[in-house]
Amino acid sequence: DVARGAADMILLDDNFSTIVEAVKEGRGIYANIKKFITYILVSNVPELIPTLFVVFLHVPPALTVLQILSVDLGTDLVPALALGAEEPDSGLLFERPRKVSDRLIDTKLIVRSYAYLGIVESGLTMGAFFYVWFVKFGYSLAELQSVSGPIAQGMYSNSNPIMSDYRYATTLALASIV
Repeated sequence: DVARGAADMILLDDNFSTIVEAVKEGRGIYANIKKFITYILVSNVPELIPTLFVVFLHVPPALTVLQILSVDLGTDLVPALALGAEEPDSGLLFERPRKVSDRLIDTKLIVRSYAYLGIVESGLTMGAFFYVWFVKFGYSLAELQSVSGPIAQGMYSNSNPIMSDYRYATTLALASIV
């Protein structure tokens, strides 16, 4: 009992393959947590970038508040949980053991999430949004900027064609994130 209390790992059988499976499971859990965190962080960028476009380019928001909530609650939660339940990759046992000093959220994960995957997803989101306005409906940037204030202030009725164009654009932006 004293040895069990002091031990980091206790073998309950005399089969050393149990150690191999325990290491594989531990590495799999660690990898899944990293995947989960990466997935969650990536969607923050395409939620932030449209806000920056609103502030600096004075265009309508590419995502409504309800759409951002749907991304956060609907499309982030369930897939991220599925990532946490993935089976460990078969190649995990061939990797070198990680250092005790290695952090779960490290610079590589942050850069991959925000500076690479997040930027790619943001580009697709804003590309879809602007495609609707500029290509599909033929607005210029100046025209889009002129309708931005009234859209944000709710001055157009739901039957107004501009609101229909706006709903189309935000829906395509949301679909690109999803």
